[in-house]
Amino acid sequence: MKKPIEVHIASEFAYNTPLIDPNAFFILISQSGETADLRTCLTKLKKQDYKTLTITSVITSTLARESQYALEIFAGPEIAVASTKA
Repeated sequence: MKKPIEVHIASEFAYNTPLIDPNAFFILISQSGETADLRTCLTKLKKQDYKTLTITSVITSTLARESQYALEIFAGPEIAVASTKA
C-alpha cells in the first residue's frame, strides 16, 4: 500500500504551516529531543490533534514526553552541537 510522504524543515514549518491532510501522521527527528523549532511544531500539531512520533536519543526529553509516541535510537549523548545558523 503506497502512502504519500512530505518532508518539511522545522524552522520553516513552525512559522508557515502548509495545508495538511486531516489524517496526517508526523514524525519529528531530534538527537537531543529539545530542538526549539521542533518543539514549536509539536505544540502546533498537538493543538490540531495530529498524531506525532518523536525519534530521539533521549527518551526522557521534552519532545519525547510531549509526543503521542516516542522511539529511542540509542545513539548516545551529544558531544558537541554544531551551529548551523551562526
